[in-house]
Amino acid sequence: MGLFWRRTIRAPVNPFDLSRPLFRVSDADIVTLGQACEGVLICGATGAGKTSGPGDLIARALLNAGAGFLVLCAKTDECERWERLCREAGRAADFVRFGPGGPAKLDVLQYALSMPGGSIDAVAQLLDQLADLSSRSSGSGGDDKFWQLLAAKIARRCIAIARLGAGAPTLAEVRRVLASLPHTPEEAVSREWALNSFAGRCLAAAVDHKLTGADARLLEQCGAFVEEWAALSDKTRSIGYTMVDNVLDRFLFGEMAGLVAAGETTLSPEDVLAGKVVVLDVPVLRYREPARFTQLAWKLLVQRRVLQRDVRANPRPVVIWSDEAQFFVCPSADCMAQSVARQARMVTVMMTQSVPLLVQELGGTPKAEQEVTALLTNLQTKVLCQNTCPVTNEAFSKLLGEHRDVLYSGSSQMGNEFDFVGDLMGATPAASCSYSEQYRPQYPPWKFGLLSKGGPPGFAVEAVVFQGGRVWSNGRTWLVSTFEQPRR
Repeated sequence: MGLFWRRTIRAPVNPFDLSRPLFRVSDADIVTLGQACEGVLICGATGAGKTSGPGDLIARALLNAGAGFLVLCAKTDECERWERLCREAGRAADFVRFGPGGPAKLDVLQYALSMPGGSIDAVAQLLDQLADLSSRSSGSGGDDKFWQLLAAKIARRCIAIARLGAGAPTLAEVRRVLASLPHTPEEAVSREWALNSFAGRCLAAAVDHKLTGADARLLEQCGAFVEEWAALSDKTRSIGYTMVDNVLDRFLFGEMAGLVAAGETTLSPEDVLAGKVVVLDVPVLRYREPARFTQLAWKLLVQRRVLQRDVRANPRPVVIWSDEAQFFVCPSADCMAQSVARQARMVTVMMTQSVPLLVQELGGTPKAEQEVTALLTNLQTKVLCQNTCPVTNEAFSKLLGEHRDVLYSGSSQMGNEFDFVGDLMGATPAASCSYSEQYRPQYPPWKFGLLSKGGPPGFAVEAVVFQGGRVWSNGRTWLVSTFEQPRR
């Protein structure tokens, strides 16, 4: 079969044309930029060579294409790897690290309010998506619509109150509003609450400004919410408060606070659109849930910004890269973004071990299974490395299709007594033969377990490559490709 190298194809006259060839998977088969924009899934067991084989080839090809990157990090060495990749691709000047101890900061709330199309509703939706993911991963369930809607409404109104009082609020000020809301109807209309609580002072400041139009209506809605909040039962109020506060706490506790909630923005999705390679060096395996929430917020904001832009004015492709993608999946946003990704020139590259792992991270429910199926369906290029997961191998074996096979069977009957004359004369016992045609997998599930994982001496990773709507040069919808690993 031979090695198909780390060969990427040099830029044409228009480097961002969707027909631009990116990389080869065989001597005769090329993947284009437009096909990459349809989404890429790299799946394989731990140690199967996903990152160092096909992942390395695709990363270098997209760097050579001049794409902007948002790199989500789960592993502690991911930032170092991307710094080396950028240097070797001649893009060291585009590399930007976002992490503790560095100068780069993004105030999530202020940027989300001020970005094109930004609004209180858009910010509340972002927080709602994060709250949903938090409830799923914690095992508390994510299907109770009443509590989801309540939490979204609380977040929306708290952001509005903070904006009315502070102009450009921070997440810390939104949390202060939440914590200072009244507990009884009497407190809600008292002068003492209005003067001594942060929420009350924000509303009083808005009244003094004599707002008109949309802001006046917003102030009226916020006043009504305060009265409604105070009249809720203690249990309902407590659950709603906890759901919103848990999300805010992910950004405001520990080292993440100085990066995403300090009222300062020096790096934003605009830099990704301009061609920077932004690596979020807050690995989940080190910083856990706060890092996951920070990176999810970045991802959702970049997705929104890419989908909003005018690609005629800025046709540069934007890559959202997630190794260990199970930590960073947001089904509602990902499926919507992927459905229009080609038109928006957004390249989604997800790398993960197995389908059950994705389902488990989303709560392990039948709904999670449907969401994972919908997401994987929208990732048109699938690179399937060595795997021993029966569920994953069975699913992808079905995807690769079946072929008609002929099966033969036969039988014979022998007599119980020795027949000297019959043997001497060449007589044979009674026998029968039959055949049948059956449809059997073109690539059986067990064969995924035999693919080469790379490493010495050959440093070559094997993978089955499938692309929706394509027949490769071998006449099939799939081919087995070999990817060379870097020898370090």
